[in-house]
Amino acid sequence: MLVGTTSTKMVQTFLEHFENHFRLYPVPLYHVHWALNMVPLDGRLRDALSSMVSVKSSQALEEGRFLGHEFLTWLWYLIEKGEEQIRVAENLFMEVHLGERLVLTLPGASREKVVCTTQANSLHEARTALQQGKLVEEVQVLFRIADNEYLFTLDSTLWPVKGLRTPRQLPDYDKEDLDGRFLERMYFLEEVLGALGVLYGRFLGQRLSPGWESDALPRMREWISEVKQGGDPAGGSAGDEHAPF
Repeated sequence: MLVGTTSTKMVQTFLEHFENHFRLYPVPLYHVHWALNMVPLDGRLRDALSSMVSVKSSQALEEGRFLGHEFLTWLWYLIEKGEEQIRVAENLFMEVHLGERLVLTLPGASREKVVCTTQANSLHEARTALQQGKLVEEVQVLFRIADNEYLFTLDSTLWPVKGLRTPRQLPDYDKEDLDGRFLERMYFLEEVLGALGVLYGRFLGQRLSPGWESDALPRMREWISEVKQGGDPAGGSAGDEHAPF
């Protein structure tokens, strides 16, 4: 079930009405629930994930938030260091690019934030913030799937897809053809959410495997340390004890 709104209060109002009317109780598909309910994980990976975060905990959203921080950082790394095209289905590939905004936070009560654009000098600042122990809290991403472009923002809960911009709908629908417009809109939503699920599944496949510590993590730490200003390396080392990875 998808709920689209610009108000978090509206989501709560809708859920209360839905639950009272249908006596059904939807589970919010944030990071862990999304992984367990929407991503095809084999039994070994599901067990590994369940051992890291208990979905029965009343604090599961916050306790599993590290998965969101890590996924957003991994996604940034993939955009800069990964392949140019990513397969999302048979004969269907996509390109992934950073949007215009990155937000990093310092763990703790202060919730200190660093807001960066994707211009080169600001990305330098964002990479330095990673070295200093700040975590990727929010990132705007552009998907280009065949001829369709999608721009949206994810935060570390990996729950709401914010500010989603889909391709312009076709102008040749009859004004009375409301079903056609609705179905096209749903196609766009399914395409972008399906592609996002492919990326999250790919991340979890690495994150929950033994090779995360020995292979993926060292490469990401090396990337984090590659802060350059004027062509010269700068910043901390990959082994900085304050690094989030």
